[in-house]
Amino acid sequence: MRKLALLAIAFALASALYVYLLNPALALLLAGGCMVVFTVLLALKGKWRKRYLFLAAGAVAGLLWCAAYEQFYLQPVWEHAEEKENLTLTVLDYPEEGRFGLETVAAGVVAGRPIRIRVQHTANGEDLKPGDRIEISATLKKSVREYYGKIYLYDQAKGIALTAADKELDRILPCERIPVWGWPRLAARFVGEKLEEIFPSNAAGYLKALTTGDKSGLDGLTQETLSVAGVSHTVAVSGMHVSILLAFLFLLLPGHKILRALIGSAAVILFAIFTGGSPSVVRAAIMQIYLLFADVFHRQTDGPTAFGGALLLILLPNPWAAADVSFQLSFGALAGILLVSMPMQQKMKEISWIKKGLKLPVFRRMLNFVISCISMTLGASLFTVPIVAITFGSVSIYSLLTNLMILWAVPFCMIGGFLTVLLHLIWPFGAKLLAFPITLLVRYVLWAAGFIAKLPFADLSTSSGYVVLWLIFVYLLLGISYLFKEFKPYPVTACCIVAALCGTLFFAVLEHSGREFEISALDIGQGQCLVMHTEESTYMIDCGGTDPEGSGRIAVQYLQSSGITGIDGLILTHYDLDHVGGVPFLLTYYPVKTLYLPDVAEEYGRREEIERLAESQGTALVYVTEELQLEDDICTVQIHPPVSHFDANAASLSILYSVGDYNMFVTGDMDKYSEYDLLLKYQLPQVELYVAGHHGAKTSSSEELLAALHPETVVISVGNNYYGHPSEETLERFARIGATVYRTDQEGTIIIGR
Repeated sequence: MRKLALLAIAFALASALYVYLLNPALALLLAGGCMVVFTVLLALKGKWRKRYLFLAAGAVAGLLWCAAYEQFYLQPVWEHAEEKENLTLTVLDYPEEGRFGLETVAAGVVAGRPIRIRVQHTANGEDLKPGDRIEISATLKKSVREYYGKIYLYDQAKGIALTAADKELDRILPCERIPVWGWPRLAARFVGEKLEEIFPSNAAGYLKALTTGDKSGLDGLTQETLSVAGVSHTVAVSGMHVSILLAFLFLLLPGHKILRALIGSAAVILFAIFTGGSPSVVRAAIMQIYLLFADVFHRQTDGPTAFGGALLLILLPNPWAAADVSFQLSFGALAGILLVSMPMQQKMKEISWIKKGLKLPVFRRMLNFVISCISMTLGASLFTVPIVAITFGSVSIYSLLTNLMILWAVPFCMIGGFLTVLLHLIWPFGAKLLAFPITLLVRYVLWAAGFIAKLPFADLSTSSGYVVLWLIFVYLLLGISYLFKEFKPYPVTACCIVAALCGTLFFAVLEHSGREFEISALDIGQGQCLVMHTEESTYMIDCGGTDPEGSGRIAVQYLQSSGITGIDGLILTHYDLDHVGGVPFLLTYYPVKTLYLPDVAEEYGRREEIERLAESQGTALVYVTEELQLEDDICTVQIHPPVSHFDANAASLSILYSVGDYNMFVTGDMDKYSEYDLLLKYQLPQVELYVAGHHGAKTSSSEELLAALHPETVVISVGNNYYGHPSEETLERFARIGATVYRTDQEGTIIIGR
């Protein structure tokens, strides 16, 4: 491996270590240790030491650079955090919809240092554009995002040092003309608007993400589908997109190296800015420019050297970029491709029947595509699978199949999207004609992703210990195979990995079998999703959490890993997002026989969406307007209609689930007044398990209800939140009746059964 690559890799790993774990004092201590190692290596002899010299030097440089960057750049800026400042800023990009209104990234000066600030505003500023000036008076905060109690370095990784919330911008000074540096973003906005005008909504959203990097047109369900199928990288602008763009340009510019290098370099730089400048596309642009000019100057093109140069060029301006997931995935994928994919392609082409097929013009293109797709997917997965498993908690086992099905269509969609927009400028009708086959291609891509996402065990969750053990086994086996590569153990390795996967799935399913019943409160953050399973039937109560679509995905992962093939009844207590947000994903990717709903009005359109989707999936709809009892040979489910319609929470269904002498009671988000009405109307039995109302809010789980139910066990389905759930008052009420309390935010998924 080249010297620059070794130096850069050590620099990057040291930067990541510093960003996630260290402070300046510890960094200096660790850098001193690396300096000692470096000095000892200098004193030794032998060629073997050179590699470690560069690794030690890179680690020292990375630690010292991060410490200096924080001490001399970030700390003086952060000293102004929690202070109210009057600032004049330059808008860098168009506003985006955030969690609390509009968010605009702008540039300014704080503590004498040029910085980027994310400004949150709600009352005005929706028409801001690059180059506009804004004046704000707001309290600055460090750009560390705390989302439901978890710390994220998203903004710092993007080079945003501070955030400011100003409900109404004090003053907006529009620029007469967008400056030159803002033209690429203006062009991206124009292309996105034209795509929405030309194509149907589902195709336009995908094409907009594919060409401009803007995923705002993709609904959450589509994004989760692409993720489950293992092809979300197609809408995360990266090296693949840069390569597609250059390949198309080179078709138009055959032969002339200097012209191709100049135009190609300009194109990739503009494309990187055009798509928002994510680390993945910047990395690809740097490497492509290096390779283009290496060809011009007749220098040997060296992948590891280009890799190292790109790493350093991104990390030197902002070492916190190491915390960016797109940065990690981009460089992880490329490292795997350089280490594994290229040698694998050569090995595959040496297989006798493939070698014969490559000699036939009819099969040559197809075989080359299949070989390239398999080797690139496996190589890229080598380092990205652990990153995805740790960051997102899932593993897609069919990604290779999905890539084989759709990657051939992605270049046609991307280039076709650009050409359609250009054609629309001169011949709108012709653009509509061209849009038709491209729309069909996009629909095929989305259909293929949806088809794969519906396959059994398409999405494995790392919340299962068996899946984690399987991943550890896979990487240990790959390491052993590499050490003994002269024995060519790869066919045996592949068979062992597949056999271990089958064993993992078998034991995961076996763990949930053999019980009379099993009640599970899934860990989906701030929300609720309960699964009740017996040999006769499976019922689910609610499906929504911190991440609406993600909660549906978690539910499907759990059902599949438990060997549950379908849901007999899905009961929705009410229509709040933290109770129904995951229902669209669940209905799309898992068979549900019957959906039980409260027949109450709902202002956000969630009821209509769920009804429409349920009907399209063949799920029967039952509106609970009077007491309803469902039963089989093992369990009984009593569903009570809303006893109050004061507000959305009050109008919740309540459910009594019974197996023999074991009872569970669920009240949704009922408040204490609705609980009083419930007690007046129904004779409730004592229960073994009570699921705390409204996630343990102080306005629910009244003393009167607890006295009637007298539960032995209380489960609180809750996540990190800003509401104070569960309240101390409610926990004290549970303690007074002697109930054992379990919380999903502390225990994770809670399973109770016998």
